Amino acid sequence: MATAIKFPDTPGVKIQEISTFPPSVAAVATAIPAFIGYTQLATMSGKDLTLKPTKISSMLEYESFFGTATKETDLVVTVATDGSISAGFPKDKSPSPNIMFYALRAYFANGGGPCYIVSVAKFASPPTPLVKDELKAGLDALANEDEPTLIVFPESQGLPDADKHGQLIDDALQQCDDLQDRFVIADLFNTGEKVTNSSQLDTAAKEFRDKVPTNERLKYGAAYFPNVRTGFSYLFDEDKVKLDGGTMAGKTMT
Repeated sequence: MATAIKFPDTPGVKIQEISTFPPSVAAVATAIPAFIGYTQLATMSGKDLTLKPTKISSMLEYESFFGTATKETDLVVTVATDGSISAGFPKDKSPSPNIMFYALRAYFANGGGPCYIVSVAKFASPPTPLVKDELKAGLDALANEDEPTLIVFPESQGLPDADKHGQLIDDALQQCDDLQDRFVIADLFNTGEKVTNSSQLDTAAKEFRDKVPTNERLKYGAAYFPNVRTGFSYLFDEDKVKLDGGTMAGKTMT
């Protein structure tokens, strides 16, 4: 809305428009992340989405096009003497490395907006080791998209060794250097769950730095450590959850 002020009838004098509202600022996304990894599905309206960067805006869209997570089969439920119940994995077992579903769940639960999903392949059940070249293929597919500004590999810690993890992060940094319009968010290969003092922290950080070549490309990335714990529950196969030497067949767990 503007107020028109009419000046006296003097030669050369015009009407001046004075705005009574401050200038409007349109909200625009400042960062568009791209999540690269394995998914349960990769289909939209019968079309295969494998290695096709796909923009979504909600968890509902993710589940519709890419499915959920693999169901865990190694959970053990422990009932303490006071009646409390806890669940976890045995020392010789680990949860599935296919965590794209949980990463997107955390992203949207914390206010995340539009993002891209690059499904490199459908994950196997039971899970199989991640393949660095498959994740690299997803990264290469992303190079053709102009909108993404952040590159994320939620499952990179599931790669077979620190060497392949470092190579993947360096490949992503190279893409950032080539295109000059994106940034890498990386995890250290060591999850940090067993780090109890600063010395172990330094060792984990040094291992990561030793695997990623030192060069000018490093300015296009940042690494975060240790892993963040959430309150989300794993999806699990009820028939295979162990309970006091038995199973929880036909029962639910909260």
